[in-house]
Amino acid sequence: MGAAYIIVGTTGTGKTTFVKERLKKVKLNALYLYDVNREYTEFKNEPLPKFDNFLLKATSLKNAVMVFEEATIFFGNKSSSHEMTELLVRKRHTNNTIFLVFHSLRAIPRNIMELVNGVFLFYTVDSSSLVDQKFKNDKLNDVFEEVQKEYGENKYYYGFLKTN
Repeated sequence: MGAAYIIVGTTGTGKTTFVKERLKKVKLNALYLYDVNREYTEFKNEPLPKFDNFLLKATSLKNAVMVFEEATIFFGNKSSSHEMTELLVRKRHTNNTIFLVFHSLRAIPRNIMELVNGVFLFYTVDSSSLVDQKFKNDKLNDVFEEVQKEYGENKYYYGFLKTN
């Protein structure tokens, strides 16, 4: 059963460590990583392809676990939006699990939020008003406020919002 998750948080809050913990349970031949910062070399240490090529290949995969570190890259380029949307829409039928890692909520396209199964929200420097204005989701606002409050006590604290 495929699924897609957004992992969002500012630098140093534990996003990459969080994803790596989940990858420890995955067979290496099932992993497909876009590792722009070379943070996942213990799993795969391959040259970084051009992201258009990476994304095109991703649309043909089945039973894969995909990580899009620095996912903002895939949404800043208009030519790649169609392929990413296709990946997210077809995740259940292809049995792919997808992790999209962002640094801020403001970088996440609203339509992408509607296509994922959940959001793991770490501390961000976004404002509450921006979250409210962009997503108009009271449950997201509640998780955001909880994480912002807890950050002073635990910089690795995160909340989860099931989106569908």
